[in-house]
Amino acid sequence: MARTPIWQSIAASIEAEIGAGHYRAGDKLPTEAALAARFGV
Repeated sequence: MARTPIWQSIAASIEAEIGAGHYRAGDKLPTEAALAARFGV
């Protein structure tokens, strides 16, 4: 069974947060550095 690439897992997490309303239209997403620290990459 193939593993899901980390970038796909991260993208899915961000998409889920957008869908859940954590980010609204016009909101800025966290910086690349903040996301890297959060996801440990």
